[in-house]
Amino acid sequence: MSSEIDIDPCELDRALVKKGGLYKFMQLAWSHVESAEFVPAWHLEEICKHLEAVSRGECRRLVINVPPGCGKSLTVSVFWPVWEWITRPKRKWMFASFDASLSQRDALKAKGLIQSEWFQARWGYRANAKTLKRRGLTPVGIVTESQEKQNTASIYWSSGGGLRFSTSVGGKSTGWHAHIQVCDDPVKPKDVQGSSKASWTIIKAANEWWANTMASRKADPKDFSRVVIMQRLHELDLAAICIRDGYTLLSLPMELEGEPCKTPWGGDRRTTQGELLCPDRYDLASVRETAKDMGPMVAAAQLQQRPTPSGGTIIKTPWLMKRWKTLPARVRWLMSWDCAFKDLDDSDYVVGQVWAYTLAEFFLVDEVRDQLDFVSTCQALKDLKEKYPQARKILIEDKANGTAVENALRKEVPGIILCNPQGGKTARLNAVSGYFQAGNVYLPEGKPWVGDYVVEISRYPKWPHDDRVDATSQALIHVTGKPKSSLKEAMDRIRAT
Repeated sequence: MSSEIDIDPCELDRALVKKGGLYKFMQLAWSHVESAEFVPAWHLEEICKHLEAVSRGECRRLVINVPPGCGKSLTVSVFWPVWEWITRPKRKWMFASFDASLSQRDALKAKGLIQSEWFQARWGYRANAKTLKRRGLTPVGIVTESQEKQNTASIYWSSGGGLRFSTSVGGKSTGWHAHIQVCDDPVKPKDVQGSSKASWTIIKAANEWWANTMASRKADPKDFSRVVIMQRLHELDLAAICIRDGYTLLSLPMELEGEPCKTPWGGDRRTTQGELLCPDRYDLASVRETAKDMGPMVAAAQLQQRPTPSGGTIIKTPWLMKRWKTLPARVRWLMSWDCAFKDLDDSDYVVGQVWAYTLAEFFLVDEVRDQLDFVSTCQALKDLKEKYPQARKILIEDKANGTAVENALRKEVPGIILCNPQGGKTARLNAVSGYFQAGNVYLPEGKPWVGDYVVEISRYPKWPHDDRVDATSQALIHVTGKPKSSLKEAMDRIRAT
């Protein structure tokens, strides 16, 4: 006869979590937070392994890049801190997102999990006190409002002395300190899909907040860790800055392309190019449909963790590989200037370009690019004109200091033409993109700034500056006529100039 052994479900769950760690805890606790069924996924297991490394103090700085809808917020901002408080009840946490309501949403989910009957029976005050003591654990609970008046969705304490503080990027944090800081989506994706200048303003503010305000909020400098989890949105977004500063990177694109990301604690387990991240949740058809709805630039960033699509955005990198060493015998010349207002560290750049062109070919000859004030801009224009006197047309965008420069130099420098740009920056670059694609645009061989030019042109609008873009499109549109003119119409116009 077989004898049945009564198994205490609470004791069993405690044993499973002790052995299986954060991932097992998430599996068991899932139904007490979410109504949807838990779908096992290796990428969630990998995220948990890396968060455990942070908990142990082995990984002090971590960036996780993962597509939207793949469980990142629940894993990092809900289950992880609750699991941590089981064995480290004094840990203090700070969480931030681009919207304070999102941070508070996850804080309330974590609080609800702690207060659930399921959790309390296993690790809280309803658990067997002797069992917890034998395991070296103290009951986990939330300090009630009667005990602490400031207990809110944004701030609450654990009974073991731990703290959870939730805020927004750029929000208040004075007076609060933490052992672990988590930034879950520092900027709203839609806010950085516009112009490069507007996007960069938002991204730069988030980067400075993380580097300055939050970096000083340490409960214990010897026990302090930081985690950023987000989709890549920009070439210089917070993830890029953190990676540059030595953070461990766990990058998990929706489809594997190139070498899978590896870290000391694991990484991307896929081996086949194109293999999906979580096919049980997002199959190939749904991934393709999502990418189509997003568009190539957004899909490259949010799904593939590449803020710039492979090969470039509007102007593809291969289109910028044509070089010239000697100009054709007969060319026409012009200058194109994009001016700025001030010469401050965060001001736009002044860009002046010299172009030579034939019936169907355009040669970038030289370039001036610097942060200049009004007087310096005028001097730079005169110097470039003296260097290239054959450039009889000088195009200046009729914005910023452009009008003032024209007024100051019209009697001294002949040939200045004020240009009133039509349409947005992106529309104007799109209008001349066909000339790059057809191989009609050449860059100078050996000039030290050409590499930077290629980066800015190919990564626009996912690049903080667009001054080269403006000067380039202004020159080509002026030469070829209307933005939508055909190549034949453009050649007829050049003949007439």
